[in-house]
Amino acid sequence: MLALTGLRFLLAAWVIVFHQADPTTGYLGRWMQTVPSAVFHTVRVGFIAVQFFFVLSGFILAYNYSLQSRWTGADIWRFFGARFSRVYPSYVLGLALIAAFVLTPLAHNLHAVSVAKAGGILLLNLSLLQAWLPQTALSWNFPGWSLSDELFFYALFPFFGVFIWRRLTKIRFWFFSVGAYLLALAGPLIATSLGVGVSPGVGPASADWSNFFKFDPLFHLPAFILGIMAAWAYRRLCARGDPLSGRGYLLYIPAVALEFALIQGSDRLPLIFFHDGLLLPLHAALVLGLALGGGWGEKALAWRPVVFLGGASYLMYLLQIPLAQWMGLVEKHLFHAAPRGVVYAAFYLVVLVALSCLLFAYFENPAHRWLRSALNRGTARESSEKDGGNASRLRERYSA
Repeated sequence: MLALTGLRFLLAAWVIVFHQADPTTGYLGRWMQTVPSAVFHTVRVGFIAVQFFFVLSGFILAYNYSLQSRWTGADIWRFFGARFSRVYPSYVLGLALIAAFVLTPLAHNLHAVSVAKAGGILLLNLSLLQAWLPQTALSWNFPGWSLSDELFFYALFPFFGVFIWRRLTKIRFWFFSVGAYLLALAGPLIATSLGVGVSPGVGPASADWSNFFKFDPLFHLPAFILGIMAAWAYRRLCARGDPLSGRGYLLYIPAVALEFALIQGSDRLPLIFFHDGLLLPLHAALVLGLALGGGWGEKALAWRPVVFLGGASYLMYLLQIPLAQWMGLVEKHLFHAAPRGVVYAAFYLVVLVALSCLLFAYFENPAHRWLRSALNRGTARESSEKDGGNASRLRERYSA
Protein backbone atom coordinates (compact mmCIF):
# COMPACT_ATOMS: atom_id res chain seq x y z
CA MET A 1 0.00 0.00 0.00
CA LEU A 2 2.96 2.33 0.45
CA ALA A 3 3.26 2.56 -3.33
CA LEU A 4 -0.14 4.26 -3.45
CA THR A 5 1.21 7.01 -1.20
CA GLY A 6 4.18 7.43 -3.53
CA LEU A 7 1.80 7.58 -6.47
CA ARG A 8 0.12 10.59 -4.90
CA PHE A 9 3.37 12.55 -5.23
CA LEU A 10 3.61 11.82 -8.96
CA LEU A 11 -0.03 12.80 -9.44
CA ALA A 12 0.38 16.06 -7.53
CA ALA A 13 3.51 16.85 -9.57
CA TRP A 14 1.55 16.22 -12.76
CA VAL A 15 -1.15 18.70 -11.73
CA ILE A 16 1.43 21.30 -10.68
CA VAL A 17 3.33 21.10 -13.98
CA PHE A 18 -0.01 21.30 -15.82
CA HIS A 19 -0.87 24.57 -14.05
CA GLN A 20 2.59 26.01 -14.58
CA ALA A 21 2.35 25.21 -18.30
CA ASP A 22 -0.36 27.85 -18.72
CA PRO A 23 0.80 30.00 -21.66
CA THR A 24 0.00 33.32 -19.94
CA THR A 25 0.62 32.80 -16.22
CA GLY A 26 2.78 29.70 -15.83
CA TYR A 27 6.55 29.50 -15.50
CA LEU A 28 6.60 26.85 -18.21
CA GLY A 29 4.34 28.60 -20.72
CA ARG A 30 7.12 29.33 -23.22
CA TRP A 31 8.85 26.01 -22.62
CA MET A 32 5.69 24.16 -23.68
CA GLN A 33 6.11 25.53 -27.20
CA THR A 34 9.41 23.69 -27.65
CA VAL A 35 8.86 20.30 -26.02
CA PRO A 36 8.32 17.03 -27.93
CA SER A 37 4.71 16.26 -28.75
CA ALA A 38 4.59 13.34 -26.30
CA VAL A 39 5.52 15.66 -23.43
CA PHE A 40 3.16 18.36 -24.66
CA HIS A 41 0.17 16.01 -24.80
CA THR A 42 0.98 14.52 -21.39
CA VAL A 43 1.29 17.90 -19.69
CA ARG A 44 -1.78 19.46 -21.31
CA VAL A 45 -4.06 16.81 -19.74
CA GLY A 46 -2.54 17.01 -16.26
CA PHE A 47 -6.04 17.51 -14.85
CA ILE A 48 -6.47 13.74 -15.32
CA ALA A 49 -4.47 13.29 -12.12
CA VAL A 50 -7.43 14.60 -10.11
CA GLN A 51 -9.52 11.68 -11.42
CA PHE A 52 -6.79 9.40 -10.09
CA PHE A 53 -7.13 11.04 -6.68
CA PHE A 54 -10.87 10.30 -6.65
CA VAL A 55 -10.28 6.62 -7.52
CA LEU A 56 -7.54 6.42 -4.88
CA SER A 57 -9.84 7.97 -2.30
CA GLY A 58 -12.56 5.41 -2.89
CA PHE A 59 -10.03 2.56 -2.82
CA ILE A 60 -8.27 3.63 0.36
CA LEU A 61 -11.44 4.35 2.31
CA ALA A 62 -12.95 1.01 1.32
CA TYR A 63 -9.68 -0.71 2.24
CA ASN A 64 -9.45 0.97 5.66
CA TYR A 65 -13.04 0.89 6.79
CA SER A 66 -15.37 -2.07 7.15
CA LEU A 67 -18.33 -1.88 4.79
CA GLN A 68 -19.76 -5.31 5.55
CA SER A 69 -22.23 -4.07 8.18
CA ARG A 70 -24.11 -0.88 8.97
CA TRP A 71 -22.22 1.76 10.87
CA THR A 72 -23.30 3.06 14.24
CA GLY A 73 -23.59 6.77 14.94
CA ALA A 74 -20.26 6.65 16.78
CA ASP A 75 -18.60 4.99 13.77
CA ILE A 76 -19.89 7.71 11.46
CA TRP A 77 -18.75 10.45 13.85
CA ARG A 78 -15.25 8.99 14.07
CA PHE A 79 -15.08 8.65 10.29
CA PHE A 80 -16.03 12.26 9.69
CA GLY A 81 -13.73 13.38 12.48
CA ALA A 82 -10.82 11.56 10.84
CA ARG A 83 -11.60 13.00 7.40
CA PHE A 84 -12.19 16.54 8.68
CA SER A 85 -9.02 16.58 10.78
CA ARG A 86 -7.00 15.29 7.83
CA VAL A 87 -8.15 17.62 5.06
CA TYR A 88 -9.43 20.82 6.65
CA PRO A 89 -6.42 22.45 8.42
CA SER A 90 -4.28 22.46 5.27
CA TYR A 91 -7.25 23.48 3.16
CA VAL A 92 -7.89 26.53 5.35
CA LEU A 93 -4.17 27.35 5.26
CA GLY A 94 -4.37 27.48 1.46
CA LEU A 95 -7.36 29.85 1.65
CA ALA A 96 -5.56 32.09 4.14
CA LEU A 97 -2.44 32.32 1.98
CA ILE A 98 -4.37 33.36 -1.12
CA ALA A 99 -6.80 35.70 0.69
CA ALA A 100 -4.75 38.84 -0.01
CA PHE A 101 -4.93 38.27 -3.77
CA VAL A 102 -8.67 37.65 -3.68
CA LEU A 103 -9.60 40.51 -1.35
CA THR A 104 -7.30 43.26 -2.70
CA PRO A 105 -9.37 43.83 -5.90
CA LEU A 106 -12.51 43.89 -3.74
CA ALA A 107 -11.05 46.68 -1.58
CA HIS A 108 -10.93 48.94 -4.66
CA ASN A 109 -14.58 48.34 -5.47
CA LEU A 110 -16.42 48.39 -2.17
CA HIS A 111 -20.20 48.44 -2.32
CA ALA A 112 -22.92 46.37 -0.69
CA VAL A 113 -23.54 44.02 -3.62
CA SER A 114 -19.88 43.17 -4.20
CA VAL A 115 -19.21 42.66 -0.49
CA ALA A 116 -22.25 40.40 -0.11
CA LYS A 117 -21.27 38.39 -3.18
CA ALA A 118 -17.69 38.03 -1.97
CA GLY A 119 -18.90 36.96 1.46
CA GLY A 120 -21.16 34.32 -0.06
CA ILE A 121 -18.32 32.94 -2.18
CA LEU A 122 -16.04 32.81 0.87
CA LEU A 123 -18.68 30.90 2.84
CA LEU A 124 -19.04 28.41 -0.01
CA ASN A 125 -15.29 27.87 0.01
CA LEU A 126 -15.08 27.54 3.79
CA SER A 127 -17.91 24.99 3.75
CA LEU A 128 -16.38 23.16 0.75
CA LEU A 129 -19.50 23.62 -1.35
CA GLN A 130 -18.02 25.79 -4.10
CA ALA A 131 -17.87 23.06 -6.77
CA TRP A 132 -21.67 22.74 -6.82
CA LEU A 133 -21.94 26.11 -8.56
CA PRO A 134 -20.08 26.52 -11.88
CA GLN A 135 -19.55 30.25 -11.18
CA THR A 136 -17.70 29.54 -7.91
CA ALA A 137 -16.00 26.20 -8.62
CA LEU A 138 -12.66 27.89 -9.35
CA SER A 139 -12.95 30.72 -6.83
CA TRP A 140 -10.32 31.48 -4.19
CA ASN A 141 -7.72 28.67 -4.13
CA PHE A 142 -9.11 26.97 -7.21
CA PRO A 143 -7.52 23.48 -6.83
CA GLY A 144 -9.79 23.24 -3.79
CA TRP A 145 -12.71 22.34 -6.07
CA SER A 146 -11.61 18.71 -5.81
CA LEU A 147 -11.91 18.86 -2.00
CA SER A 148 -15.46 20.10 -2.49
CA ASP A 149 -16.13 16.94 -4.49
CA GLU A 150 -14.37 14.79 -1.89
CA LEU A 151 -16.62 16.16 0.86
CA PHE A 152 -19.62 14.91 -1.08
CA PHE A 153 -18.02 11.47 -1.43
CA TYR A 154 -17.26 11.36 2.29
CA ALA A 155 -20.88 12.20 3.08
CA LEU A 156 -22.08 9.28 0.95
CA PHE A 157 -19.45 6.73 1.93
CA PRO A 158 -20.84 5.42 5.28
CA PHE A 159 -24.24 4.83 3.66
CA PHE A 160 -23.79 4.36 -0.08
CA GLY A 161 -20.52 2.47 0.38
CA VAL A 162 -22.10 -0.02 2.77
CA PHE A 163 -25.12 -0.37 0.49
CA ILE A 164 -22.93 -1.27 -2.50
CA TRP A 165 -20.41 -3.46 -0.67
CA ARG A 166 -22.99 -5.67 1.06
CA ARG A 167 -24.62 -6.47 -2.27
CA LEU A 168 -21.49 -7.20 -4.26
CA THR A 169 -21.00 -10.57 -5.89
CA LYS A 170 -18.75 -11.40 -8.83
CA ILE A 171 -21.55 -10.63 -11.30
CA ARG A 172 -22.72 -7.51 -9.48
CA PHE A 173 -19.14 -6.27 -9.28
CA TRP A 174 -19.04 -6.08 -13.07
CA PHE A 175 -22.54 -4.65 -13.20
CA PHE A 176 -21.68 -1.82 -10.79
CA SER A 177 -18.28 -1.19 -12.42
CA VAL A 178 -19.61 -1.00 -15.97
CA GLY A 179 -22.57 1.07 -14.77
CA ALA A 180 -20.26 3.54 -13.01
CA TYR A 181 -18.12 3.85 -16.15
CA LEU A 182 -21.14 4.50 -18.35
CA LEU A 183 -22.32 7.15 -15.89
CA ALA A 184 -18.86 8.75 -16.07
CA LEU A 185 -19.19 8.98 -19.85
CA ALA A 186 -22.71 10.40 -19.69
CA GLY A 187 -21.47 13.86 -18.67
CA PRO A 188 -19.05 14.29 -21.61
CA LEU A 189 -21.65 12.97 -24.04
CA ILE A 190 -24.25 15.47 -22.81
CA ALA A 191 -21.65 18.26 -22.83
CA THR A 192 -20.57 17.61 -26.42
CA SER A 193 -24.19 17.38 -27.54
CA LEU A 194 -24.61 20.91 -26.15
CA GLY A 195 -21.38 22.06 -27.79
CA VAL A 196 -19.63 22.43 -24.43
CA GLY A 197 -16.03 21.31 -24.13
CA VAL A 198 -15.58 21.02 -27.90
CA SER A 199 -13.70 24.27 -28.35
CA PRO A 200 -13.44 27.53 -26.37
CA GLY A 201 -16.44 29.82 -26.53
CA VAL A 202 -18.77 27.26 -28.10
CA GLY A 203 -22.12 26.33 -26.64
CA PRO A 204 -24.72 27.98 -24.43
CA ALA A 205 -23.12 30.01 -21.61
CA SER A 206 -19.98 28.05 -22.40
CA ALA A 207 -17.80 28.98 -19.40
CA ASP A 208 -20.44 28.16 -16.79
CA TRP A 209 -21.62 25.03 -18.54
CA SER A 210 -18.04 23.86 -19.01
CA ASN A 211 -17.31 24.36 -15.31
CA PHE A 212 -20.50 22.48 -14.46
CA PHE A 213 -19.45 19.39 -16.39
CA LYS A 214 -15.81 19.57 -15.32
CA PHE A 215 -16.14 20.18 -11.59
CA ASP A 216 -19.59 19.27 -10.29
CA PRO A 217 -19.33 16.42 -7.72
CA LEU A 218 -22.01 14.30 -9.40
CA PHE A 219 -19.91 13.91 -12.54
CA HIS A 220 -16.93 12.62 -10.52
CA LEU A 221 -18.83 10.25 -8.24
CA PRO A 222 -18.28 7.31 -10.68
CA ALA A 223 -14.51 7.65 -10.14
CA PHE A 224 -14.98 7.27 -6.38
CA ILE A 225 -17.30 4.27 -6.92
CA LEU A 226 -14.73 2.57 -9.16
CA GLY A 227 -12.20 3.03 -6.37
CA ILE A 228 -14.53 1.12 -4.04
CA MET A 229 -14.93 -1.58 -6.70
CA ALA A 230 -11.14 -1.88 -6.99
CA ALA A 231 -10.86 -2.31 -3.19
CA TRP A 232 -13.47 -5.09 -3.29
CA ALA A 233 -11.55 -6.80 -6.11
CA TYR A 234 -8.31 -6.43 -4.11
CA ARG A 235 -9.79 -8.13 -1.05
CA ARG A 236 -11.21 -10.97 -3.16
CA LEU A 237 -7.91 -11.56 -4.96
CA CYS A 238 -5.92 -11.55 -1.73
CA ALA A 239 -8.41 -13.75 0.14
CA ARG A 240 -8.22 -16.56 -2.39
CA GLY A 241 -4.47 -16.36 -2.95
CA ASP A 242 -4.85 -15.29 -6.57
CA PRO A 243 -1.71 -15.52 -8.76
CA LEU A 244 -2.00 -11.76 -9.34
CA SER A 245 -1.17 -11.12 -5.68
CA GLY A 246 2.45 -10.00 -5.70
CA ARG A 247 2.37 -9.68 -9.48
CA GLY A 248 0.43 -6.46 -9.78
CA TYR A 249 2.77 -5.30 -12.54
CA LEU A 250 0.63 -7.44 -14.87
CA LEU A 251 -2.05 -4.80 -14.29
CA TYR A 252 -0.25 -1.52 -13.70
CA ILE A 253 2.30 -1.72 -16.54
CA PRO A 254 -0.33 -2.26 -19.29
CA ALA A 255 -2.54 0.37 -17.62
CA VAL A 256 0.24 2.97 -17.75
CA ALA A 257 1.11 2.06 -21.34
CA LEU A 258 -2.51 2.33 -22.50
CA GLU A 259 -3.04 5.60 -20.62
CA PHE A 260 0.04 7.10 -22.24
CA ALA A 261 -1.05 5.93 -25.70
CA LEU A 262 -4.56 7.34 -25.31
CA ILE A 263 -3.25 10.62 -23.94
CA GLN A 264 -1.17 11.05 -27.09
CA GLY A 265 -4.45 11.11 -29.02
CA SER A 266 -6.11 13.58 -26.68
CA ASP A 267 -6.35 16.15 -29.48
CA ARG A 268 -8.71 13.86 -31.39
CA LEU A 269 -11.47 13.98 -28.79
CA PRO A 270 -13.06 16.88 -26.88
CA LEU A 271 -11.02 17.36 -23.70
CA ILE A 272 -14.19 17.07 -21.63
CA PHE A 273 -13.94 13.28 -22.09
CA PHE A 274 -10.55 13.30 -20.37
CA HIS A 275 -11.90 15.53 -17.60
CA ASP A 276 -14.80 13.23 -16.84
CA GLY A 277 -13.69 9.68 -16.92
CA LEU A 278 -12.70 8.26 -20.30
CA LEU A 279 -9.64 6.63 -18.70
CA LEU A 280 -11.26 5.60 -15.40
CA PRO A 281 -10.96 1.81 -15.91
CA LEU A 282 -7.23 2.24 -16.49
CA HIS A 283 -6.92 4.40 -13.36
CA ALA A 284 -8.62 1.66 -11.33
CA ALA A 285 -6.42 -1.06 -12.87
CA LEU A 286 -3.26 0.93 -12.06
CA VAL A 287 -4.34 1.47 -8.44
CA LEU A 288 -5.31 -2.19 -8.02
CA GLY A 289 -2.04 -3.35 -9.58
CA LEU A 290 0.09 -1.20 -7.27
CA ALA A 291 -1.92 -2.40 -4.26
CA LEU A 292 -1.29 -6.04 -5.25
CA GLY A 293 2.43 -5.25 -5.30
CA GLY A 294 5.37 -6.54 -7.29
CA GLY A 295 7.67 -5.15 -9.94
CA TRP A 296 10.15 -2.29 -10.01
CA GLY A 297 7.41 0.32 -10.38
CA GLU A 298 5.77 -0.64 -7.09
CA LYS A 299 9.14 -0.84 -5.34
CA ALA A 300 10.18 2.60 -6.61
CA LEU A 301 6.95 4.21 -5.43
CA ALA A 302 7.23 2.45 -2.05
CA TRP A 303 10.75 3.87 -1.47
CA ARG A 304 10.68 5.76 1.83
CA PRO A 305 11.60 9.25 0.48
CA VAL A 306 8.94 8.95 -2.23
CA VAL A 307 6.38 7.82 0.36
CA PHE A 308 7.19 10.86 2.49
CA LEU A 309 6.76 13.13 -0.53
CA GLY A 310 3.46 11.39 -1.19
CA GLY A 311 2.37 12.25 2.33
CA ALA A 312 3.26 15.89 1.72
CA SER A 313 1.62 15.92 -1.73
CA TYR A 314 -1.72 17.16 -0.37
CA LEU A 315 -0.02 20.34 0.80
CA MET A 316 1.84 20.65 -2.50
CA TYR A 317 -1.50 20.46 -4.30
CA LEU A 318 -3.12 23.12 -2.09
CA LEU A 319 -0.14 25.49 -1.84
CA GLN A 320 0.84 25.49 -5.52
CA ILE A 321 -1.32 28.50 -6.47
CA PRO A 322 -0.80 30.64 -3.31
CA LEU A 323 2.96 30.11 -3.52
CA ALA A 324 3.03 31.00 -7.23
CA GLN A 325 1.07 34.19 -6.46
CA TRP A 326 3.40 35.26 -3.65
CA MET A 327 6.54 34.43 -5.61
CA GLY A 328 5.16 36.34 -8.60
CA LEU A 329 4.59 39.38 -6.36
CA VAL A 330 8.15 39.27 -5.05
CA GLU A 331 9.54 38.79 -8.56
CA LYS A 332 7.65 41.82 -9.88
CA HIS A 333 9.16 43.97 -7.15
CA LEU A 334 12.66 42.62 -7.77
CA PHE A 335 12.62 42.32 -11.55
CA HIS A 336 9.66 44.57 -12.44
CA ALA A 337 8.22 41.55 -14.24
CA ALA A 338 7.41 37.96 -13.46
CA PRO A 339 10.26 35.79 -14.83
CA ARG A 340 9.41 32.73 -16.87
CA GLY A 341 11.35 29.65 -17.92
CA VAL A 342 12.54 26.24 -16.79
CA VAL A 343 15.06 27.62 -14.25
CA TYR A 344 12.40 29.68 -12.46
CA ALA A 345 10.00 26.74 -12.63
CA ALA A 346 12.62 24.48 -11.03
CA PHE A 347 13.21 27.03 -8.25
CA TYR A 348 9.46 27.30 -7.68
CA LEU A 349 9.12 23.49 -7.46
CA VAL A 350 12.01 23.20 -5.00
CA VAL A 351 10.47 25.87 -2.76
CA LEU A 352 7.02 24.27 -3.03
CA VAL A 353 8.28 20.78 -2.17
CA ALA A 354 10.46 21.99 0.71
CA LEU A 355 7.71 24.17 2.19
CA SER A 356 5.14 21.38 1.86
CA CYS A 357 7.43 18.84 3.55
CA LEU A 358 8.06 21.17 6.48
CA LEU A 359 4.38 21.96 6.90
CA PHE A 360 3.48 18.28 6.55
CA ALA A 361 5.77 17.38 9.44
CA TYR A 362 5.16 20.39 11.70
CA PHE A 363 1.64 21.57 10.82
CA GLU A 364 -0.56 19.06 8.99
CA ASN A 365 0.27 15.94 11.01
CA PRO A 366 0.15 17.64 14.45
CA ALA A 367 -3.09 19.45 13.53
CA HIS A 368 -4.58 16.17 12.30
CA ARG A 369 -3.71 14.32 15.51
CA TRP A 370 -4.94 17.11 17.78
CA LEU A 371 -8.21 17.69 15.93
CA ARG A 372 -8.96 14.00 15.61
CA SER A 373 -8.32 13.43 19.28
CA ALA A 374 -10.52 16.39 20.22
CA LEU A 375 -13.37 15.27 17.98
CA ASN A 376 -13.21 11.67 19.17
CA ARG A 377 -13.09 12.55 22.85
CA GLY A 378 -16.85 12.55 23.11
CA THR A 379 -17.21 9.01 21.74
CA ALA A 380 -14.19 7.42 23.44
CA ARG A 381 -16.09 6.21 26.52
CA GLU A 382 -18.94 4.84 24.41
CA SER A 383 -16.48 2.96 22.19
CA SER A 384 -14.67 1.55 25.21
CA GLU A 385 -17.89 0.19 26.72
CA LYS A 386 -19.19 -1.18 23.42
CA ASP A 387 -16.00 -2.72 22.04
CA GLY A 388 -14.38 -3.88 25.26
CA GLY A 389 -11.74 -1.18 25.37
CA ASN A 390 -11.06 -0.95 21.64
CA ALA A 391 -11.09 2.60 20.37
CA SER A 392 -13.18 1.51 17.38
CA ARG A 393 -13.95 -1.44 15.18
CA LEU A 394 -12.80 0.71 12.30
CA ARG A 395 -9.03 1.06 11.82
CA GLU A 396 -7.50 3.72 9.66
CA ARG A 397 -4.28 2.07 8.58
CA TYR A 398 -3.68 4.50 5.80
CA SER A 399 -4.49 8.17 5.44
CA ALA A 400 -5.99 9.03 2.05
